[in-house]
Amino acid sequence: MTNLKYYERLRVKPDASKEEIAEAYRKLALKYHPVRNDKSKVAEYMSNFSQVCEAYEILSNPSYRALFDAHGDAALHNGITEGPN
Repeated sequence: MTNLKYYERLRVKPDASKEEIAEAYRKLALKYHPVRNDKSKVAEYMSNFSQVCEAYEILSNPSYRALFDAHGDAALHNGITEGPN
């Protein structure tokens, strides 16, 4: 079973195309960008913005996405690989 963390963060399905992922990222990046939002909640927006950026970084790279789909985020964070060549 695929770990859906990054797909859920971008609010896309696991079979989303590159274009759908990019569109979702743009919308959420604008929504959560700390400069564009309430200054009193900057920490909350920074956290959300960082999570959206991380998800996009993984899902927009075909090599990272394949690793994530096959092994979940453990493949990316626990040393199963050093990343794509």
